[in-house]
Amino acid sequence: MTIENDFLPFATGGGANVLPQSAYAALPAVSTGYQSGVAQSAALNKTWRQSSIMAAVVAQFINAQTGQPAIDDGTTATLLANLTSAVNAASKNKIVLSDTGAVNAYAAANPVPMNALPTVTGVTQTVQIAHANTGASTYAPDGLAAKPVFGLGGSVLQGGELPLNGLATLVSYVGPLLNGGNLCWVLYECVGGAQQVAPAIAGQHAVQLQQAQAMRGTYNGTYAYNTSQTLTTAQIGAVVDFYGASAGTLYIPQGSTVPQGGSFYFVNVGTAILTIALYAGDQALPGGSISTTTIALQPGDDLAITRSVLTTQWLANGSCVRQFNPLVVNAATSGTHAAQMQQMIGVVGSVRNLKASLAGANTSITFTADEIGVKSALGGPAQMLANFNQTVSTTTTGIGGVVGAALTANGYAGIYAAYNVWTGAQGIFVVNANAFVPYVAASPPAGWVSTGLISVWPLNGSAQFKTGVQFDRDLVFPIVVAYITSAVVSPLSGISVATIIPANARAIVGEISASSTTSSNFAAGVTTDAYGSGQQNITQTGVAGACNYNLKIGLTQAIYFSSSNSAGTPTFTVYITGYSI
Repeated sequence: MTIENDFLPFATGGGANVLPQSAYAALPAVSTGYQSGVAQSAALNKTWRQSSIMAAVVAQFINAQTGQPAIDDGTTATLLANLTSAVNAASKNKIVLSDTGAVNAYAAANPVPMNALPTVTGVTQTVQIAHANTGASTYAPDGLAAKPVFGLGGSVLQGGELPLNGLATLVSYVGPLLNGGNLCWVLYECVGGAQQVAPAIAGQHAVQLQQAQAMRGTYNGTYAYNTSQTLTTAQIGAVVDFYGASAGTLYIPQGSTVPQGGSFYFVNVGTAILTIALYAGDQALPGGSISTTTIALQPGDDLAITRSVLTTQWLANGSCVRQFNPLVVNAATSGTHAAQMQQMIGVVGSVRNLKASLAGANTSITFTADEIGVKSALGGPAQMLANFNQTVSTTTTGIGGVVGAALTANGYAGIYAAYNVWTGAQGIFVVNANAFVPYVAASPPAGWVSTGLISVWPLNGSAQFKTGVQFDRDLVFPIVVAYITSAVVSPLSGISVATIIPANARAIVGEISASSTTSSNFAAGVTTDAYGSGQQNITQTGVAGACNYNLKIGLTQAIYFSSSNSAGTPTFTVYITGYSI
């Protein structure tokens, strides 16, 4: 059915009496209008044709866009209303451009080509997609430079947003929210494609897939590898198992290609180390102020890694982050509890295979040990000093020499192993130990805050170290007479041994000998205290006898002695050959 159009073009037939365009354009009447007098018919026909043709075109535009007739009834209201409707209808018709690019690199040609890329927001392009995207994508109109395409969530595309034959609407954007303020294209919609949204922060917002998965406790699929692999953005939200028998590395995508909150969950079910490696320039934050570009998962470890607010940062959590943040626990009170480090290390000054020896008096002595425990305070955390080998001298001061009060003739030297917490160095020093000295040094040299008492060595009349040998915490030396008497001693009587053993001694070893001028029944013994605790003795019939003893010290630098004899004049002697601290 033909729609009526009363506005007909004038003088359009072949051989019409009209001026050529060049002659008409040169007429003065074009600018001044026709003046009084005789006008050329060809000139008037040219003027009327131009007006009538445009009227006919506008009328035909009304017919085509609205389906309404264009009636010449001498009024304008209906024509104006229909023209308005026609313009509105035409503005809703989009020009669909054909995709002439490639996968993830889209291009199209406009009917009227752009001379330059848009410099403002709002230029719209509708493109029929010929290549489905698999990740981050670009768009280049009319052979101009390609610019990145972002989704409505503010991130680059991940794949699946531009399906084959989808109808995509791209809008130019120049502003501070995307692409560093430079031009980019925003995908408003695409028929059949996934739609990107920002993370939901209110009840009526659309949620992202990873938000929904987090709420329901599931993940976006499962992958398993036994060799090194490079992951893609299509695997965001997935559980990735590694079951390799040999070490491998899994490389995660660049943070800027992953939306905020996007995550991967790794589990090492293999028997070798799995390394998670970040894209160059990205960093993982396993806690505190620590940042790293790789995280190692031991067999059995897991790791959840999530893209943070910053595009180059990932938040790391899981059993493997304990390599960066040691687990802090309360003191263990049961056999199945996790123990604190200081509980595991044990007593300050504990040693393994400690050795020192002097064949004669000397101003220096060397201590070696496989391991020594030192602390900054009793009950505090400890350090274990491995492969200890240090020499201390009585003729120097400070670390390696005497600290504090001077050593004295025939006194005792307390020897401490030391650890410098600032440099990690091992050291040794000596203090005056004529009185009891603590197992952690009271006033160590500056920086050497962790110490442990490893020896108390006797000194000679020149304040030199005496002859002796020490194994672990036991020191022995040539035999020394501690007590001798020809009298029968009963009851138990105290004997001072302060000139032979230091105040730190906790046990002594030695020998008891007894004899009589005639054969008799005799006995002699030593005890820890006046009550006979720890008694060790010799009882014999004859003229002489001896025995060894190993006695705990109850009173500082003192033991107890008693004896008996049935005939003749006796001689009782107590010898000391060493002590333990």
